[in-house]
Amino acid sequence: MEWLGGIIIMAEKKIINSLVKALKILECFSIETKELRLTDIAKMLDMPKSTASNLIYTMESMGYIEQNKDNGKFKLGTKVFILGKAFEYHTDIIEIARPYMEKLRNKFNENIQLSMPYDENGIVEGICVEKAREFNTVSVNSRVGGKIPLHCTASGKLFLSSMDNETLDKTLDKIELFKRTENTITDKNVLKEDILRVKNQGYAMAIEEGELGITSIAVPIYEYNSQFIASLSIAAPSVRLSGEIGYEIINDLLKSAKDISEKLGYKK
Repeated sequence: MEWLGGIIIMAEKKIINSLVKALKILECFSIETKELRLTDIAKMLDMPKSTASNLIYTMESMGYIEQNKDNGKFKLGTKVFILGKAFEYHTDIIEIARPYMEKLRNKFNENIQLSMPYDENGIVEGICVEKAREFNTVSVNSRVGGKIPLHCTASGKLFLSSMDNETLDKTLDKIELFKRTENTITDKNVLKEDILRVKNQGYAMAIEEGELGITSIAVPIYEYNSQFIASLSIAAPSVRLSGEIGYEIINDLLKSAKDISEKLGYKK
């Protein structure tokens, strides 16, 4: 829109060809076609290989395309997943969970996270999809869209606990149990014992396993078909989650997760 002698002149709308080409690259992927080589993409779109390469490099730098380092093929990146989930659950889980998250945040003045598991090239990953930020000056750094380690976070342990034994074994064989602190569990058998404990008690805890001085607590959210769909969690300096306040937080998290699950159609 431009001004000309006091008259508003509407600029002519234009189709940006480079954007069209980038979106066409995304459309090359589907449920059946998860990975493609650069040459395959260029051929499918009748596009010069150099053009496809430049577009893919740009999209890769922004997280919309990722490259499988093992075979050199390209696949959809985490950003696409985030956008898809944001659309899919915009009127469902995120909208339903947000007021409960804000209520918990307001009561305890700590970060409250909503996280979901997803399959990344045959390996389950966790990702934060929503967050109610606390007001403390000393806080825990986390962000929407950030990935969540499975073995050393409360939400990650919940994701693992939702798996059957065969899937759990395959997942633990694929992921690296890297040591983040002296409390990080790096032995698969010990981790499996901890996961069994999570199943039995109905919530997960990670006490200074991912970061020294930080404790996280997570509870499960279920959808209408009784499937585990997300975790509701709190992460804060350990000193602020100790004693009676810790039990109160666990109970409030469980109650909130139950209410969210019921609004998603879950019936126990």
